[in-house]
Amino acid sequence: MTGVLLVSHSLRLAEGAKELVDELAHGAVPVAPVGGEDPLGVSAEMVLEGARALLAQDQVQAVVALGDLGSAIIALEAAIDLGELAGVLWIADAPFVEGAVAAVMAAASGGGPQAVAEAAEEAAGLKKR
Repeated sequence: MTGVLLVSHSLRLAEGAKELVDELAHGAVPVAPVGGEDPLGVSAEMVLEGARALLAQDQVQAVVALGDLGSAIIALEAAIDLGELAGVLWIADAPFVEGAVAAVMAAASGGGPQAVAEAAEEAAGLKKR
């Protein structure tokens, strides 16, 4: 199974996105929120902690991560560069909320990390009107 890591500068924002996707997918997909509280911000260490928590769950073999802003992506890349997550942590270049919804739905359907990341990235093209 593919887990989803929501990486935000604000833990409350990541937790809100998790609440939304958990409701939509009925909690069928392991999702972990990562972010700062006081002060706001995100680090490679926070990413590592969140990814490890997901990978420690039964049947989670890979994690697809979404970041809210560019420096969240830098933290994700730094976490991968540390070597421990290479090959199991995928970064989706996707809008945070729409991408999270698409990623979780793809994961709930049994999608592997590439399919989950692609679903998240395709959400960038969705129109709201």
